[in-house]
Amino acid sequence: MDKFYIEAGVSEIPQDGDVIRRRAARAIVMEGARVLMIQTNKGDYKFPGGGYEEELDYTPVFVDVRHAIEVNQKRIRSGEESANMWTRRETDVLLWLCARFGS
Repeated sequence: MDKFYIEAGVSEIPQDGDVIRRRAARAIVMEGARVLMIQTNKGDYKFPGGGYEEELDYTPVFVDVRHAIEVNQKRIRSGEESANMWTRRETDVLLWLCARFGS
């Protein structure tokens, strides 16, 4: 079983900003080159977990890893204020999966 550690977004917090750190665990469920993700109401992809997906009208889907990366990177590049805060973190994990498993 592979383990990895990603700390995302901390470098972007202003010097006088607050940082809340918490440990989180996620399971990654793959089916060939597809991975189980949650498509948000903004169109990006995140890993399942947190317990609010149904409440927020998010949809569980198996999606091609490269497609999820492409969609998330486009969302990040757009610089939209409405982009979800976790998109960069989830994309880093997807890139790791792609490199590790050649998806």
